[in-house]
Parts: sequence; structure tokens; C-alpha cells
Amino acid sequence: MLSGEEQKTVIAHDLLQLCRPRLIEILHSQSPKESLLVNMVDLNLINNYHDFRIINQPGYLDIMDQAVIECLEMLQLEHGGSVKPVRTRIEHIPHCHLKLNRVPKCDHLNSLIVFSGVVIRTGMVQLLNQSSSWECLLCQRINTLPTRMEFHHKPEKPSKCWMDGCKSNKFKPIETEQAPRDYQEIRVQERMSGLEMGTVPQSITVILEDDLVDLVKSGDDVHITGIVQARTRNLKQGQRCELELVIVGNYIKINNQQFSVVKDLRQEFLDFWSRFKDEPIRGRDRIIKSFCPQVKAMALVKLAVMLILIGGVQRRQGHTVRGDAHLLLVGDPGTAKSQFLRFACQVCPRSILTTGIGTTTAGLTCTAIKDQGEWQLEAGALVLADRGICCIDEFSSIREQDKTSIHEAMEQQSISVAKAGLVCKLNTRCAILAATNPKGKYDEEQGLEINIALASPLLSRFDLILILVDAQNKDWDEMVSSYILDQQVTPQQLDVWDIPTLQAYIQFCKTFEPDMSPEAEKVLKTYYQQQRLKDLRNQARTTIRLLESLVRLSQAHARLMLREIVTVQDALAAVQLMETSTFTGSFDGVESALYSDFSKTPDLDQNRKDLGLLESMQLESLHIPYRPVEHKSQEHVILPSPQKSLLSISQQFSQPPSQALSSFRSPSFEMNNTVLPSIDGTPGTWVECRCLMIFSLT
Repeated sequence: MLSGEEQKTVIAHDLLQLCRPRLIEILHSQSPKESLLVNMVDLNLINNYHDFRIINQPGYLDIMDQAVIECLEMLQLEHGGSVKPVRTRIEHIPHCHLKLNRVPKCDHLNSLIVFSGVVIRTGMVQLLNQSSSWECLLCQRINTLPTRMEFHHKPEKPSKCWMDGCKSNKFKPIETEQAPRDYQEIRVQERMSGLEMGTVPQSITVILEDDLVDLVKSGDDVHITGIVQARTRNLKQGQRCELELVIVGNYIKINNQQFSVVKDLRQEFLDFWSRFKDEPIRGRDRIIKSFCPQVKAMALVKLAVMLILIGGVQRRQGHTVRGDAHLLLVGDPGTAKSQFLRFACQVCPRSILTTGIGTTTAGLTCTAIKDQGEWQLEAGALVLADRGICCIDEFSSIREQDKTSIHEAMEQQSISVAKAGLVCKLNTRCAILAATNPKGKYDEEQGLEINIALASPLLSRFDLILILVDAQNKDWDEMVSSYILDQQVTPQQLDVWDIPTLQAYIQFCKTFEPDMSPEAEKVLKTYYQQQRLKDLRNQARTTIRLLESLVRLSQAHARLMLREIVTVQDALAAVQLMETSTFTGSFDGVESALYSDFSKTPDLDQNRKDLGLLESMQLESLHIPYRPVEHKSQEHVILPSPQKSLLSISQQFSQPPSQALSSFRSPSFEMNNTVLPSIDGTPGTWVECRCLMIFSLT
């Protein structure tokens, strides 16, 4: 085994090969605090001697700090500059068993680990004295003792004088010439998304020094590299001394950005849309069906939640305009509101699920707590969900005075805090998906504020509010009950994406930043102006927030379709969702959100709806006619001309003409005797259909 000096020489030689440009930069830097970031994977490629030592030798990091000073002294002779103390920071430890998602245990004591979690509490920055000096009152000798982390760096008084022949135990403290260091303690909690149901997330204290101080804030998702050590918890006389595990931080990587999608999966998504290039709505419905597949139909609700998860594009126009959208689901019991909230938490990598019952202002925003005589801010649900989604069930159960605390969090996406002398601002850049029940039976004659007892200022901050009223539809009940009883199938049998694929697709969508086209802007502007001119308009809703919500939803729909430009189709999708929302309903033919089902001919049906919306806004010139697509497969019969008789169709499927006629079902047309609606919706006869038509025989 090499001695300390020999180890320092080996490390200095390898660091000169790996980090020479950075070391020269440190020599000429004017900053008093510098650190050297070392990639352990690259260092092991030069010399694998460091691989074992960095993990099993706790003092190896101190030797690396001394080796860096030796490197600087050698480079100073050639390049000049000044030598200053430098801390070595370690990243990319290659050992998987050292990367923890749970709080480290006693087995990891004095080991270098990488812990991933969320910062829930940040302490104040303090000055740390590495040693304390005491002057003997008898012989005036200076006795210097180093402060120890195990005892919270508290100065220790010598028991007796160190001078030979002097046995005095009386001292007075004096100022030390050693410069103090910055010191901060934070509290990091396990990620809730990686825990099993019923597991309470645990947290651990992390000690930060020097350039790591004041680097993170509450709500940040971090990867912390550090050494697990033990320290005393209580130092009071007469009380039992307890030990606790802490992490002495060496390097912090802030990971607030969402995870990236691998190249192969990106190409798979692009190939998916190339197959549905001529039928974009069919491809969109295929993706939407993968969201919460255990719930039958409810296409508009699933589309709305998907757009909330994807979100719009954040804009900076003198001030920041949020890109995250908010959705409120109001419905009778048993309308799958909680199912949507829980599935959204599974899909979003960073999510918080809470309920309104028992939730306080401190639980949603932040709370001030006193720990070891120091006031600290602990993050609440909205702060912990930063850059993610916060799902709040039983939203109306929150106390009225507590609801006002989230006004700023929803619109400005920040929380201004002034508690216990701590004044700061925390980020709450998250989408809010809330659900609530009406007070009793939902009364359509009364306003929404009366039905759910929520004030207009709070409701106006939601981009969409969908009403799910159970009207006791017999056909719907039969369809849903059959679906539930036959639900012993896998996602593969349902032909839907699994959760990891859907999660990766949503993250891929967020990489797009579509720009508004002039045609889409014209649609949104016209719709907004019409709503402003309505006599029975909701004044709390038809403000500039309505237009901003339309922009966010149209951008989210363009992202869902992987588009670089927001088209008329995206703008009309936002208008349709807004019409389904409770505030409007000015156009005829608007579907109920609860009973909206997936169409068998989605592109044709959506084209007709778009035409109706454009006609209501007097923008028919922006309509793009629907063009049928040829499907050359065994499941379809292609009729090149209307002269092809049912006899040839029956021969192809070995059926008599009468049976072929009775079993004939078209996804695009319904046959009633010989009368068929044509492509544009006008009635016509069989002979009048002059275009290429596609029919399915079931």
C-alpha cells in the first residue's frame, strides 16, 4: 500500500493529464473560491488505482486536495498566476451500488455515495471556524483545538494547559488568524415517485461548505455526492447523546430539467407520425387512448389532461408568461376524477398528489420551523412539484383562507414568503390538476361558483374547467358496465402504450417550441372577441386570461402532434375544449365531456366539427376539406367506382348479397336503404358517390 506522499504524487501526475487546462485557468482566476471538477470515469481510464481508493478510503479526498495544490505549484513555474486553496469535486462514480434513491443506512458509514432526492429545507448561511484558540491565564500559552463535525463544529475548551509544568485549567478565548469558511445545512427528502404505496419518505441532513453554499433552494431535484458520517444529535448535559447520519457534501448536481429521451425512442415516435401523416387525428386518438386506459371513453377529458401534462411554451415579454396550464375537474361521484389524478402522477416524473382535506397553507406553500435554535423554511406541495405537476383531490375541502395562498402560485408561479424574519420567493413552476365534487346534485341553472363554493378569482386562474355530470344515460351505462366486466386484458391487447413509453413521449413533446401561425392567431383572436361581446358572458373569465389560456392549449396540442407551427387545427382543438368548458357553450353541437367517445372515423368527424366552429366565427376560408385515405389491407374493401355491386363484395367475403347488405357497416357512412351522406355531409344516393370510398365489412 502506498503512503500518503506517494498517493499524492500519483494523483498529481494523473490530474495533470486530465485537468491541465482547468488548472491553468484556476491559476489566473480572481475568484477566492475555486473548485476542480473531476470525472471519475475519465480518471479511471488513465489509472484505475483511484477506483478502489476513492470509495473505501475516507481521507482520499483530502489527499486529492493536497495533490491539486501540488499541481498548481508545478504549473505556476511555467504559466505564472497565484496558488490558492482548491476543493476537489467528484462526479460520475461508476459503481451502481453507491447510487441511492433511499436514505443511506449504517452500512454506508464513512463511504462515498450519490444520493438523489428533493430539497425540502434550506438553512441560513453561517461562518464556520475550523479551529478555536484559547489562552492560558497562568502561562499565556496559546492552545489551538480543531472543531469537529461530530459535535456540530462547536469550539471545545481544553481540559488543561499543554505547557510542560503548567496544569492550569483556566483559559480565555481569543480570535484565530485562520479565515472562516461558509457553511450551510440543507434537508433532502427521498423522491416520492420512487416509493411504494404507503411508504413515508425519509429525509437526511446534508452539510455544504465553500462554493456549494447557497447553491440550491427548496424544491430543487438534486444528485448529491458525499461521504456518510455520524454526528451527535443532543449535546445537553444530563441527556442521552444520540447519533444521526449526515452527508458531508462534495458535489451537487441540480437536475430540475426533465429526463431526456433516447435517440431510438425519438425515431420511433417520428416513425409513428409518419404512418399517420394523412390521418393526424387518428394518430392523436391512439396516443390519448393510452392515457388511463382503465377508464372507458371520456376522450375530451383525456385530451385535456394530456395537454395539461405537456403544457405550452413559456414566453418572456417584459414579464414572464407561464406555459403551464391548470385544469379543474368538477363532477359527480364515480366519474373517474381521482383515477385521472393518480394516473397523471404516474406519468409525470415529478409529481405531488395531495388532498384538500387537512391541507393547510403551510402544507401547500411552505412553513417556517425552528431546528436547533435556527429558523428554516420547509417546502410545501406546490414548491416540491416545481417543473412538474401538483394534483389536488377534494379541492373544495380546502379552507377558504387557505385557497387564497395559491393565487400567486397559479398565475405568477412563485410564492412570496415572509415568515419568522425570513423573506424570500420560492418557485412553483408546476401545472395544477384539481378535482372536486359539487355541493349535492349539480344544478345547471346555478353558476359554477354556487355549485362548488369557489370564488371567481380562483376559478379564473384555471385554463379549463370540465363539468362531469352523470345524466344516467342508459346506453352509456351499458357500454361502461360491459367495459368494466371485460377488463381482464393487458395494455398490449388494448393496443395502447405502456406508462414508460407514454412518459417518454410527453417529455419528447416538451422539446418542441411551436410558433403561432397567422391563421391560428386569427382563429384565437376572433373567438376571444366573440366571447367578449357576449351578453351572458362570465366577466371573471372573459378577460385576457382567456386568450392566454387559448394560446397555451393550442401550443400544447401542437406539441402533442409534434409540430413546429401551431396550425388552424391546433387552434380549433383549443376552442373546442374551451367550448366544452363550463364558461361558454355558445356554439351548437358541443359534446359533453363525460360522454365524449372516440370516433371510428376521427379525421372525418373532426373535420366536420372544425367546419362548424369556423362557420360560427365566419372564417370558412380557413377550412381545409377532408380527403379520404386509401387503406390497402385485407380488412378493407376498396370501391374504385360506385358501379361495383354488392354481389362482388359478397363474393369476396363468401357471403350472400342479402347478408352482406345486412352486415354492412361503414365507419364513414351509415346506409339507410340506398341513401348515403357524402363526404361533405350532404345527402346523396349510391349513384351520386363519385369519389374513391373505403368501407369495412364486419
